Amino acid sequence: MFVFRLVSFLLIAAFALVLGEQAMGISGMASTYPLTLVTVVLAGTLYMIATAVAQRREPTVLTGDVSHLVAATGPERLRLFAFVILWVAYPWLLGLLGFIVTTTLAIAVSLYMLGQKRILLALACAAAFSVVFAVLFMTVFYVPVPAGVLDDWLTSFIFRLQS
Repeated sequence: MFVFRLVSFLLIAAFALVLGEQAMGISGMASTYPLTLVTVVLAGTLYMIATAVAQRREPTVLTGDVSHLVAATGPERLRLFAFVILWVAYPWLLGLLGFIVTTTLAIAVSLYMLGQKRILLALACAAAFSVVFAVLFMTVFYVPVPAGVLDDWLTSFIFRLQS
């Protein structure tokens, strides 16, 4: 288990370094967000490697949450599978529906699957999160988000406000 964890962390670090090297080619403020993410991923990965090495001799014990997921049956396993499929499909849906709609739906459905029974509250929080991050990416980081109809309207509205 130790070797698997160590190799996994090293692969994540190598992938982050490759992405960081590619992000260096992005000019201006647009490089801020990717470089920040790469730095956070590298720092977290180095911490996890150090933790794994320090705890090498201790046996691996599954926490209650993880053992519950491993032992899931019936509806719980179906819900877990649907949750994973939703987030695997998320990048593909971004190209079809755009950032705001896709992110709002993915977060709202995830919150519902994780136990939030008030779906309107989940939808409102997800929509607020999506709009705030779309505006943040467009105006502060100058990173374009995948555009759907709502994203195009928001972009033109923001630029009309700025001029």
